[in-house]
Amino acid sequence: MLPFLFRGVAVEDPKAPHEEGHGDLKDAPWWPKMKTRQELIESCTIIIWVGSALHSAVNFGQYPYGGYLLNPEWTADREPLEAFKKFGRKLEVIQDRMFDMNKDVNLKNRVGPVK
Repeated sequence: MLPFLFRGVAVEDPKAPHEEGHGDLKDAPWWPKMKTRQELIESCTIIIWVGSALHSAVNFGQYPYGGYLLNPEWTADREPLEAFKKFGRKLEVIQDRMFDMNKDVNLKNRVGPVK
């Protein structure tokens, strides 16, 4: 864009970029005006921080969901394994019932196009 400004082909937009994304905050005293290099550096630093170090820090609470923790193995416990097997048997019964219902032509909209 800068070469076009020098050649007179383009006109500088006084509103860009600080009034585009948050026009409602443009007059806030803490909102950067983006007029100096220092304001640009500070804004870029915040963006980089949020996308890297801050992201790692705030998402550490989700570590048990996706990370590897040295927890004792629970699969050797009889009670959770029995509950898991019981749940699996219930799911099989539900699945079989669904297949049977979907094959029944007497039930509405179960087989083929609507009649």
